[in-house]
Amino acid sequence: GCLSGNDRSGRFEVSVEQSTEISTVASVRWTPEEELVEAWIEVGDGPDCSERYPAARGDDGDWTSTLVGLAPGERHRVQVFADDGERIRSSHVEFVETDYPPSWLPELELGVRDESQAEGGFVITTLLAEPSSPVIIDEYGRYVWWYRPYEDSEKVVRARLSRAGNSVLYLEAPMVSAPLASGRALVEISIDGQRKHYRWVGAGLHHDFVELPDGVIGAIAYDARQVSDEQVLGDRIVELHPDGREVEIWTVWD
Repeated sequence: GCLSGNDRSGRFEVSVEQSTEISTVASVRWTPEEELVEAWIEVGDGPDCSERYPAARGDDGDWTSTLVGLAPGERHRVQVFADDGERIRSSHVEFVETDYPPSWLPELELGVRDESQAEGGFVITTLLAEPSSPVIIDEYGRYVWWYRPYEDSEKVVRARLSRAGNSVLYLEAPMVSAPLASGRALVEISIDGQRKHYRWVGAGLHHDFVELPDGVIGAIAYDARQVSDEQVLGDRIVELHPDGREVEIWTVWD
């Protein structure tokens, strides 16, 4: 853990930047004086650091790691570890203090039927309460990530972690009153909650989508047609390509 006496002390200039939007997310950056084979971050709420986060070396020589899923309302010890042929650690321990979840999130109750089958990890989902929002919940039933789209939003449906792992994708209803067939927008929000990007608008998306390995989005969308002067809603499956193309794979009208 963080206080292991067998590690050599390394000379790192470590900086920790906590997200101003979601306090359970923090970015750690450091510049080593020697060449490193591997580096990582160890985090815990006490001297015995129990969580390990991988780190990556950038083109500028700096190493970075993003801490996601920190427990809310706690003071976390953060220390850099590395391997340059032997295990070394930063001489200083940094601390990250996370806020409690906002009051607009409903309280959760956790029930475990069989402790032997509780494997831990995280659940990414959406709340259909008011306000509706994408959230991430840890194995103890605690909110460790949340994002409130906008005031008085309609139901936010389906949220997924992006394949890159640095953002959350979710389906968000239009802000203005619109026909049902207009569907929802596919939104990408950075994991620190500070950058929001509309990946796709106007395809009539609803209920579910998946990000494919090549970046294409497969999704369910409405297919509204006039039948005897009446609008009838059907469904179709579409591929949304990064270059803006919309490819219909199948429709119930076929």
